[in-house]
Amino acid sequence: MGLGGDLMWTIFTKNYYFHIKEKPVLYKIPKFSDIVTGRIYDRNFSYRESLILKSDKYYETNEFKRKTKIIYFIDSIFEIIKNKYFKRQYQEFIFKIARRKNKNIVYTNYYKNSYFFDYYKNDNKINMMWSINYPFAEYLCNNYSVNYKFKLPELKFYENEIEIYKSKINKLNLNKYIVINTDSKEDYFNKIRMWPENNWLKLINFIKKQYPDLNIVELNLKNPIGGKQVIPIRKLLSFRECGLLIKDSKLFIGTDGGLTHLSAAVRKKGIIIWSSLINDEITGYPDFHTIIKNKNECSNFGHFEWCEKCTKSMSEISNNDVNQLVSKCLDEL
Repeated sequence: MGLGGDLMWTIFTKNYYFHIKEKPVLYKIPKFSDIVTGRIYDRNFSYRESLILKSDKYYETNEFKRKTKIIYFIDSIFEIIKNKYFKRQYQEFIFKIARRKNKNIVYTNYYKNSYFFDYYKNDNKINMMWSINYPFAEYLCNNYSVNYKFKLPELKFYENEIEIYKSKINKLNLNKYIVINTDSKEDYFNKIRMWPENNWLKLINFIKKQYPDLNIVELNLKNPIGGKQVIPIRKLLSFRECGLLIKDSKLFIGTDGGLTHLSAAVRKKGIIIWSSLINDEITGYPDFHTIIKNKNECSNFGHFEWCEKCTKSMSEISNNDVNQLVSKCLDEL
């Protein structure tokens, strides 16, 4: 999981803290070199280095200490062997030992009781079958007998980063604006979660025609598509600073991805154009955002890498339907 995944973990840490009255201790499962030196965590990783969780006050973790290349190589060999022959047994053994030492230890790369998805192959494609149809954060809470009370991610900003953000953004004279996210992370999922470029262009044209005084800020790290009709932001802002940008906007429009989690974290309502890859109940916020998806979802729900049916399903989400939702939201402002 990426930054969006870390944001979902902030839901868990807050629920855990307020229910258990103690902070969860977030670790990565220890590697071979950690075990032989008596550690119950991977010292080569720390959530204090996370862009998201570094400002979360509801958990504890280890300090980061980089491993040498030789130790890293040894660990890598062990991981290959372990993952092939005894991954599940190793994880369960480590989890039991760790919880005896500290009952609040939670390994973020081990899904206690069951994985929330399973892999299988069909027609030479890797697929994912989701074993739950409710929020991932709720799944985590259930695994540790924690009440699922808080349902949105959290992100706290430091005063100095707010000042730095303002110094960058004030130069753009944005005034009244909305934020659109026209790309999506392609690692693992290729372009399955993307709404076609032509559809985005039609939406941009519609908004500029109906709301000429409204600025459109486009977030697209690779190649902004809106031309002169938008204010493109590629590498000007960090991911966290994009949260401040979205927070001050009138509306967020995007697809399933990190920026959608980010908009929920800063409590900015959004219109989310949802693909068939993952049930929106699992990684979306249907009670907060307005989610639009194809009623005729892909029958191969959960394709990994590439799926013609998924991309077709996404492309069939019509501009007329999205336009109506955008107009309804903007007219209510």
